[in-house]
Amino acid sequence: MKEIIHSPNINILWAQLIVEELIRQGVDYFHIAPGSRSAPLAIAVAGNPRAKTLVHYDERGLGFHALGYTSATGKPAAIITTSGTAVANLFPAVIETFKKKLPLIILTADRPPELRYTGANQTIDQVGIFGKYVRFQLDLCCPTSEISPESILTTIDQLVHQSQANPPGPVHLNCMFREPLAPMKQKGFSAGYFRNLKKWLSSNEPYTRYVRTVGKFISHENRNVVSVLEEIKNGIIVVGKIKKEESAAVLRLAKRLNWPVFPDITSSLRLGNSSSHVIPYFAQIIAHPKFKKGAQIDGVLHLGGRITTRRWYDWVEEHRPQHYITVLNHPLRNDPSHVVNLRVQSPTGEFCQAVTGQLKSRKAQKFLKHCQNLSQRAGQSIDQFLAKQSFLTEPQVVQAVSDLIPENSGLFLGNSLPIREMDLFAHSNGNDVIVGANRGASGI
Repeated sequence: MKEIIHSPNINILWAQLIVEELIRQGVDYFHIAPGSRSAPLAIAVAGNPRAKTLVHYDERGLGFHALGYTSATGKPAAIITTSGTAVANLFPAVIETFKKKLPLIILTADRPPELRYTGANQTIDQVGIFGKYVRFQLDLCCPTSEISPESILTTIDQLVHQSQANPPGPVHLNCMFREPLAPMKQKGFSAGYFRNLKKWLSSNEPYTRYVRTVGKFISHENRNVVSVLEEIKNGIIVVGKIKKEESAAVLRLAKRLNWPVFPDITSSLRLGNSSSHVIPYFAQIIAHPKFKKGAQIDGVLHLGGRITTRRWYDWVEEHRPQHYITVLNHPLRNDPSHVVNLRVQSPTGEFCQAVTGQLKSRKAQKFLKHCQNLSQRAGQSIDQFLAKQSFLTEPQVVQAVSDLIPENSGLFLGNSLPIREMDLFAHSNGNDVIVGANRGASGI
């Protein structure tokens, strides 16, 4: 930690404290857009051997790269920008990150307070610029030796904790810097400035550690959920975005209940899944008169996020099942049709594992066979129709992608038609791959 103790000036010192504490908290990937006012932060990143970096001139693209990183890894990424409209260009990615409930650390450099509202170049009001689309925000004062270094560390610790709290999301630290921005030498700081940091300086641990308790789905406290599932005669499990490792638990529960599974394209169950309980073409069959005639559904178990196809919500609003159970790993509402009458806050995998152990195995219902037959016929009809086309169509491209995408690949779907067409027309007998999409705000 010699480089911190012997920092050339207070700006670089504070920036080094910020970067080092972020790395100790597990945030080691820094996305940097070049700029003058953010130079202390960029210099601190460059001087830290444990920091990984990506430098890109366009803040909007940089923000979405950071979103992609945290979406794929589940780890928070850090973004560093200079002041002014550079900050505003992050807004689309911030909104999407907020809606997807992903951790993101935003470090924006800013002009000192004496330059605000003076017409100074590259100066806008950055305080609270992201409004309600961040979980936590703070306007950090200009570096000064009158403020203890441990206050910087605890601020970063709180920032990271808030980004990963329930629900996770982006957080914003607005960092004011006066000149000099370069690592020019100033008068040294007194030894007493670090008097409370001896333990921190001699270790690799963060200054403040937060312990996150995991809210387990405790089955004996939620016997009501099991009772409702047992009461439902003809049920559907509809699955939105879940973690890939949770899909096996979902299928075990479906097998125990012998209910059909309607898999959204983002569910990890739509592509490359051979389970007889999975109904790949559910979006086609729920609009078919034969499904409506043979489907007396009295219950729905909705696992994970929203469903891509509007047909599902049209069907729900028309039929309004007696029981609609939603399971989400956060406390926010996901009920655009206002039909949910039982809400469980739990990770999907834990929920499925808990209730599966308490449910008796059911015999296969006629409704499951009905869904399987209709889905098979829908798939055959789509293939026969597309085979007659004399030119390449978008559904054919979708089918080719689902058939040919290599194993251990990732598929990222754009908004508007790409994700909808993949949801409707993809074959389910290709490889099982991870599917990603920015469906928080469905921004274009």
